[in-house]
Amino acid sequence: MQPSGPDSLLWDPSTTADLVTAATPGYVASVMQMLLPAKYMIAVAPEGEVPDRVPSWAQWQGAAQTYWITDIAMQGVYPAETTLQNLWDNGVRQADFFRSGAGWGFLTWFSDAAGWPCLTFTNLTNDLVQLTASTDQVSYLQNELHIGPGQSCVLSPQESCSLQVTDFNNPLVQVAQIPIAVTFGMKLEFGALTTVSGYQFTTPVDGSPARIGLIRIPDTQT
Repeated sequence: MQPSGPDSLLWDPSTTADLVTAATPGYVASVMQMLLPAKYMIAVAPEGEVPDRVPSWAQWQGAAQTYWITDIAMQGVYPAETTLQNLWDNGVRQADFFRSGAGWGFLTWFSDAAGWPCLTFTNLTNDLVQLTASTDQVSYLQNELHIGPGQSCVLSPQESCSLQVTDFNNPLVQVAQIPIAVTFGMKLEFGALTTVSGYQFTTPVDGSPARIGLIRIPDTQT
């Protein structure tokens, strides 16, 4: 390879400053994605119902809900304003940060969801998947429809329905179905979970039937 060619491994020390400038935003985000969720959680409340003590810089206003970040063990303790501002200055979208998108994975508490029947669906494949419901009577509490690898969607169906999963690497096929019955006691009961060849559901990690993961399995054909 020629030192000046497009595929050269030669590193010109004079470009170090440019590399640092280009790499800093991604480095800041990746480090904080490990550190912040270990100490802080995201709280969510209907618009206008946020405690007065929550500082404005720790909040984000969504379409109909307000999100704020607070200490897991001591609510009322928040990250420093400069810490959050550093994230925004380095290109982190507040919508992703507060709604656990784009690699952010906070514990999320919903102030108005006590007693709601909730399902957590986790995408354990390496592909982007789409989760759709057979009814519009479903509230998406965390993330909606398009779920990236390793991300989860928390939803609350208010009536019996079926959830369909589509893998964007296999877009013409519904790769999994989750039939749900909502009983009068506001409990979720699941019918037979079905998948096409190459996919399977996981056993819930904590034993809860309301936590479901979808994984890809190796092709055993020879």
